[in-house]
Amino acid sequence: MGFGWAASFGTVAIYDDLGYAATGQLIRWWDVASNTSRLERRPGPHGAFMVRQLSVDAPPWPEGDLDLNGPEF
Repeated sequence: MGFGWAASFGTVAIYDDLGYAATGQLIRWWDVASNTSRLERRPGPHGAFMVRQLSVDAPPWPEGDLDLNGPEF
């Protein structure tokens, strides 16, 4: 089946040239930097959570808030 989408935190000016687009979505992830188990719910660093469609057969990227259910990557 393969992967339909790729996601990244990064510099928009660089990833934009590679076909990524910022989603502007609210992202939630585990805040491991603070050594606690609390969840942080905020936009990606500098609003730079981006996605790129990898397959024309991929379903649409989901709308609304996203929960990474893990640390920021």
